[in-house]
Amino acid sequence: MIKRETFFQSIADKMGRERRSSVQPPARFSAPRKSVSYTDHELIHTFTERATALKIDVHPCTYDTLANHLTNIVKREGSQSIISWGDEQDDTSFIRYTAAETGAYLTCWDKNKDEQSLRTAASAADIGITFADFGIAESGTLIITNGCSLGRLVSLLPPVYVAVLSVKHIIPHLSEAMKLMDKQNNEDNLPACINFISGPSTTGDLQAEMALGVHGPGSVYVLLVS
Repeated sequence: MIKRETFFQSIADKMGRERRSSVQPPARFSAPRKSVSYTDHELIHTFTERATALKIDVHPCTYDTLANHLTNIVKREGSQSIISWGDEQDDTSFIRYTAAETGAYLTCWDKNKDEQSLRTAASAADIGITFADFGIAESGTLIITNGCSLGRLVSLLPPVYVAVLSVKHIIPHLSEAMKLMDKQNNEDNLPACINFISGPSTTGDLQAEMALGVHGPGSVYVLLVS
C-alpha cells in the first residue's frame, strides 16, 4: 500500500510544484439578501403552509399535549417499533410515554451502544423520532444536525419520520440558519452531518410517475411545539 505522503508527493511531482503542507481556508462571506420582517405568527403560518405543500403533516401542539399527539400518530401508522434519539440534550419522556401507551418497542440511539446493533434497529423500526434544530419558513424545510447520540439513520431509515420542532426555532431564511449554526459551532464542535428535510422521500421514474418512500421515509410529521 502506498504511504500517504508518498502518494501526495507523487501528485505534486506530476503537477510540477512543491508539496503543499497546509491549505489556507477561504474567507467566509454572506451573500447579500433583502431582509424581510415576519411576525411570530407569520413565521409559524408560512412554515406550516410551505411544509404542508411538501406533504409534511404538521401538528401544532404544546409541551403538555406533545405526548398525546405523538401517541395518536403512532396508533394511526400502526407502528410497533420506535427508534429515537436519547435524552442527552432534550427531554424524551414523552416518547417513553407513547411507547408505554401503544406497546411499541422503543430503542434510543446511544453512542455507547454497539453501532451495528443501532443500525439494525433503525432499519427495522417502524417510526423514527428526532428533534429539529430549525425550521425554514420560506421553504418548509427542517434542518437537523447529527453526531454522537444524534444518529442520522433515525430520520432516514424508518418508513415514518417525526420531527419535534419548537416554534421558537422557526426562522425566515436558510441564510439566517447558516449564520446561527456558524455561531453555535466551531472547529472543535462541528456536527458530523447536517440534514435538510423537505418532505417525504420522493422519486420520479422515466415516465414522471412520482413514488413516495422509495429511498427514505414515505410519511413525515412535524410536532410544532409552542
